[in-house]
Amino acid sequence: MSNNNMPPGKKKSGGNSQYDARKAELEAIKKLPLRKITAGNVDYTGYYDEERLVVYLADQNGELTGQKATIRKPLPPPEYEDDDMDDEEYDNQRSAGETGNASKQKIQNSVHDTTEKFKRKKIELVERKKDELQSNSKDSDVSRKKKSKLMIILIICAILAAGSVALRFSGNQSNAPTTPGQTTVAEPKEGEITVIELKQDVLPGDTITEDIINASNIDSQTYNQIAINGNDLYKWEQRDNIIGMYAGEFISKGKYLTTNALTRTYKVEDNPWGEVAEGMKYADVPINIKDFDRTKLLIGNKIKLHFQIDRKEDSNSETQPSMTAGITVTKENNAVVTESYTIDNVVIANLLTGSGDSLYEIYSALASIPEGNQESYFKTAAKRDKEYLTSIAPTKIRVIFDKTYAEALEKAVSSGAEITVELQDNGKDVGTEAKQTFYSAEQTLMESLGKVL
Repeated sequence: MSNNNMPPGKKKSGGNSQYDARKAELEAIKKLPLRKITAGNVDYTGYYDEERLVVYLADQNGELTGQKATIRKPLPPPEYEDDDMDDEEYDNQRSAGETGNASKQKIQNSVHDTTEKFKRKKIELVERKKDELQSNSKDSDVSRKKKSKLMIILIICAILAAGSVALRFSGNQSNAPTTPGQTTVAEPKEGEITVIELKQDVLPGDTITEDIINASNIDSQTYNQIAINGNDLYKWEQRDNIIGMYAGEFISKGKYLTTNALTRTYKVEDNPWGEVAEGMKYADVPINIKDFDRTKLLIGNKIKLHFQIDRKEDSNSETQPSMTAGITVTKENNAVVTESYTIDNVVIANLLTGSGDSLYEIYSALASIPEGNQESYFKTAAKRDKEYLTSIAPTKIRVIFDKTYAEALEKAVSSGAEITVELQDNGKDVGTEAKQTFYSAEQTLMESLGKVL
C-alpha cells in the first residue's frame, strides 16, 4: 500500500487534468479541522470531515498517510486547554470548520437516523448556551470562560452517553476493527484490484506467512497484462488460501504473488554427489572454517586427507605361579602399531553447518537469487540477523569413499586424532550436467558472499 500523501486508493497516473483534480482533493482534505481520535486505547490524528463522518489519517507532521477511518458517531467539539480563549474565539474556530464543510451537505442524507438525533441535540445545547451567555454579556471574563467550558462538557457528555466512538478502517475485509500491527487495506477505487505484495525477499522453500505479505491496489490494466503473460495474480481476498504455501522460486521484496511462484509442496533436487554406491560409505570430517577460505571450499571440490590411528597387535600372554599358593598372575606383552593414511582425490560430497543442515540445500536456494541481487541479499540478511553468515558456514566436510577407509576415518574422528584437510589445485568432480550446473552456480554465489565477508 503506497502512501505518497494521496487520498486512499489514489495514484499519480494519467494526464495532468487528473493529477490537478487529485491535488485539489488533497488540498481540500488538508483544509478540514485536524483532530485527535482514540480507538483501542491508541490515539490517532487526522483531518475530520464532519459531514461524511470520515477521518483522513495523518502523521505527526500533518502529512496524509493514505489511510482513512470511518466513524459511526460524530466527534465531540475539541476541549480547549488554553484558559485565555474566550467565547468569541471558540465560536469563530468552530464556525470556520463548519464553513469548510458547507459544500458537502448532500452526504447528510446517508447518515444514520441516530446520528441526526445527536446533531439536533448538540445544536439545541449550543443555541441554549449562547442565549444564556448573551443575557449575561456583562459578566466577567472568568465567568464566561467557565460557562464556555461547561457548555463543551455538556455536549461531550451527551454524545458519549449515546455510545462510544468506534473506528472502522476502509478495506478491512472482515468488517472487524483494525488494530495497530494488522495489515490495513486502502479501499480500491473504480478499476482497481487489491493483490498480495511481499514485504521481504523469499527464497525457494520459504513458507508464506501473514507477517511477510501486504495488500496493494493496482489498476485492472496492469492486472490483466500480468495475467496475459501466464502469471495469474493472487487477490487479497485469497490470502488465507496461500498461508502455509512455499515459494517455488526467488521472489524479491515488493513483488506481487502469482500462482506460478507458489507451490503446495517443495523438494530440493537430489544432490548429484550424494549417491553411495555398493562397497562405499560416507564419513563426516570436522573442520575449522578459520583454516580455509570458505569461498574456495565448494561441494564438488577434491581434497587430500591425512590422518593416523593406533592399533594394538594381538597380545602375547603367559601365566606364571606366584609366591602365594593358589594365586596366579597373568602377564601380557602388548604392541601398539600406528597406521598412517593419506588419501588423494577425495570428493566433497556435501558441506554441513554447525546445526547439521545440508549446505547443498541452502546453496541451491540461494543460487536462485539473480547474480546482481546476491550481494545485496547477503548484506540485508546479515543486518537483520547478525548470526546469519555464521549460520551458513561449513563446520564438517562429508566425503564418500571405500568402506574400509571410511571406517578408519570414523575411528580417527571418534578418537580425536588430528585430521589434515588440504584443497587440491583445480581438483573438482563435474562429470555430469547436473554437477556442472550446480558447481557453476555455487562459484558465482561464493564470489558474491566473498564481497560481504
